[in-house]
Amino acid sequence: MLSFLLSFSVVANSGWYEGRVGDLASGYDGSAIAFRLFELTAENTQIDYSKCTCNPSWQMLCLNPARANVNREFSMLLSAYSAGTNVKVALDTSCNVVAVTLPVK
Repeated sequence: MLSFLLSFSVVANSGWYEGRVGDLASGYDGSAIAFRLFELTAENTQIDYSKCTCNPSWQMLCLNPARANVNREFSMLLSAYSAGTNVKVALDTSCNVVAVTLPVK
């Protein structure tokens, strides 16, 4: 229960962004997954990629490989990327992805 509350508070304090997945990349080790969101919706209109410290050389949003559902998140991003559809992501202050979901229409 405590871990649920802690994870909920992290998501509640993060910024949610919705947009089309673009520039999907992975590192040589296969565990570093990074991407950009394009055509952001009116909820949050821009992301300052220059402040992303999860992988400073790429200046992109990063999936956290330590998260238990990183494979599901990567699958969702890959599917949205290939279909050209939007996703919603919650980010912490260093641009690590805290949650990924499909937008409700």
